[in-house]
Amino acid sequence: MVGRLIDASSVATVRGIWDVITWHDVLEHVADPFAEIRHSAHYLAPNGYLVIEAPDPACGEAIRDGIAFRHIKPLEHRHLLSADTWMDMCKAAGLIAVHRSTPVPTKLAVYCRKPL
Repeated sequence: MVGRLIDASSVATVRGIWDVITWHDVLEHVADPFAEIRHSAHYLAPNGYLVIEAPDPACGEAIRDGIAFRHIKPLEHRHLLSADTWMDMCKAAGLIAVHRSTPVPTKLAVYCRKPL
């Protein structure tokens, strides 16, 4: 299998169909994450996966620290959304929410698949 890797600065010019698209610590920084999810869904192959990793506002550290939670960065993070919210956006973009996980203690990951 041949893979291709792009960075966020190239997203607007990407064409083709992708088996996997990952947004690792990116969507919480953009003005309209739902628009990026819809754009990604358009370029996913049938049965392809969209993976979103972002800070987890429901983690123990966030609950304990409140407004002092290290991922509350108004000048950087425009959105601090729950796994349910990310999954709902994926569903609204026509994807199937498959799984959620906590890859590290303060992060969440959601996995969505494009229907056949």
